[in-house]
Amino acid sequence: MCETSHSLRIKTWSGFKSSPRQHDALVGWDVASVKKRSRILGRTVAVNTVFGSLDSNSPITLRTRKFLRNPLLQRRQCVLDVIHPARANVSRNELQEKLGTMYKTPAEQVVVFGMRTHFGGGRSTGFALIYDSKDSMKFEPKYRLIRKGQATKVDKAGRKLRKERKNRAKKVRGTKKAKAGDAKKK
Repeated sequence: MCETSHSLRIKTWSGFKSSPRQHDALVGWDVASVKKRSRILGRTVAVNTVFGSLDSNSPITLRTRKFLRNPLLQRRQCVLDVIHPARANVSRNELQEKLGTMYKTPAEQVVVFGMRTHFGGGRSTGFALIYDSKDSMKFEPKYRLIRKGQATKVDKAGRKLRKERKNRAKKVRGTKKAKAGDAKKK
């Protein structure tokens, strides 16, 4: 028996079977749980691993729960459950597009973050924010906007250099502070 789903299934049951009822109960188990059970019983089990069966185009199921309308921040927020049985995981961009179509908003106004894959795979949970307008995304943290490509990262001098400039400027008074704050000439 060779399954094509993401969870690796058992190939042979001969060394594992102790009763017909137990055999029927084990048919849906994945590799990790069977290996653990076989270690407990002291038996070895042959396991078929099929890694080519992971398909990035297979369908996914999105479910939202704890849905909340937040009028102060001009957004809707929810916990997002993703069921992806034949995939390793789903990209944030794909989730944002699907949520955008579900809630009739552009994908740029949807932010997905905090995705965690459950043990054993096939299910992930995260958070989603659906903003009412492009302007209301000003409440979104800058690092998430940078990740989405909607903001640019501001390059600033290193922490040590900033502290050195500050301390050099402390030593002078008046308009010379601006000049003292500039980089030291060598």
